[in-house]
Amino acid sequence: MRARWAAIGAAVAVTIGAGGVGLVRATTSSGERAVLNTIPACRLIDTRSDAVDPRTTPFGPGETITLTVHGTNGQCTIPNDALAVQLNLTAVNATAETFWTLWATGTQPNASSINPAPAQPPTPNAATVDLSPTGTFNLFNAFGNVDGIVDITGYYTDHNHDDRYDTSAEVDAKIAANPGPKGDKGDKGDKGDKGDPGADGADGTDLFTRTVVVGPVGTPTENGTALENAVAGITGATADAPWTVLVEPGTYDTGSAVADLPNFVSLRGSGPEVTKLTTSLNQVGPLEAGNGSTISDVWIDTTSTNPLDMALEVFAADVTLRNVRVTALNGASFGITNFGSSNLRLLDSVVESGNIAVNANSPIEIRNSVLESPLGSALWLLASSGGSVIEDSTLQTGGGTAVNVQGNDKDSKYTFEHVRVDAVDDAFELDAGTLTIRHSTILSSTGASVVSNGQAAESFLFVFQSHVEAATDHNVAFTHGTAVCRAISADNGAGSVCTLL
Repeated sequence: MRARWAAIGAAVAVTIGAGGVGLVRATTSSGERAVLNTIPACRLIDTRSDAVDPRTTPFGPGETITLTVHGTNGQCTIPNDALAVQLNLTAVNATAETFWTLWATGTQPNASSINPAPAQPPTPNAATVDLSPTGTFNLFNAFGNVDGIVDITGYYTDHNHDDRYDTSAEVDAKIAANPGPKGDKGDKGDKGDKGDPGADGADGTDLFTRTVVVGPVGTPTENGTALENAVAGITGATADAPWTVLVEPGTYDTGSAVADLPNFVSLRGSGPEVTKLTTSLNQVGPLEAGNGSTISDVWIDTTSTNPLDMALEVFAADVTLRNVRVTALNGASFGITNFGSSNLRLLDSVVESGNIAVNANSPIEIRNSVLESPLGSALWLLASSGGSVIEDSTLQTGGGTAVNVQGNDKDSKYTFEHVRVDAVDDAFELDAGTLTIRHSTILSSTGASVVSNGQAAESFLFVFQSHVEAATDHNVAFTHGTAVCRAISADNGAGSVCTLL
């Protein structure tokens, strides 16, 4: 057993609540369709300044202008195969109540994309418009004079997308429906020599080569000992000859020991509902992965009340956790901690902890998972965790900040996409580096959506096409760096989310 520890920048809660979560599930779609390519927003036209477009006069009453998108125009460069564009429209200095209509070609539709009015503050509105075959669209202003700002946030292109593999039956059916032409019958060849006898077939003893099956043998403690012995007996595993431990339904309590998987040995249970690995006496949890290990279909739990214990420590490289449930709800601080590991992937899983669900000391990839803490934080990203990616997941806390980015490296990058972050206190805290949030929902009932801490101009926040509900907006809470937003909706007092550049 290897002893491994690193500094943990987290407060430890000693009162633990209880709660339940549901697993996030991904879906697959296919077929021909236009696909959106999001881009950093660029300015196509701004009639207030000749720095963007030669036109420096407002749109007039009843005026229709044609804007070219393909190629380089204004501050935008859009490819010639773009079929449509996603826009942010902003009207300024209107002299009369009016409306704008956008369309590609043909008759002007009876519709409006934005409705400016005199003395109205600059208010952006998102819109999508098709492009003509030559890459243009029309903009009509109904009444009065009004300055116009048009930003492009993405463009659509043709795409054929299919994430599924055909089954054998589907392939056979397609071949049968489209037979090729029948060829001429060839001449009969000479009879070949009789071949040598083949090797003897398998007798059944090699069906589980490099596989160990562990089943319950008695009490949970006896089962845990059987699991430890099975893992300890594996030798000779390599990247080219990996081993697998198959664990049957049951509870396996390792007590003060740990099932220490060698490198290139994976463990697969019978499902997190029926295969449970647990401990109350070991500070690093009942199981430890080796380099190149995959742990799947199992419930990993600690009932320890020691605030420094955890359900699962990951110290090895290239480790994957798939369809696992990890719980530390009886006083333990951490659900999962990766000390110095690299390429840790958490997929299709649920992690519940009394204080910190996942504590990452190095880059981590989290997809389609739920991280929950009743009193503490869902995710801590520490000094060397730059490059972490979290997608299609839910991060929820009932007490502290949901996501703490405490790295002090200004060059580190953290990406959150298609996530829901739900916090009572601040949703995010960022010390330094670049935090990018896309297509997400950020909720904070008493705090801010994102707070910048300590590192002055070393923190950068980018929020695109997301919804924010927070008690304090970015302009108040994000005070030590630069915050830029595009296509944001906001409620509960967070109307001025961050600087629109």
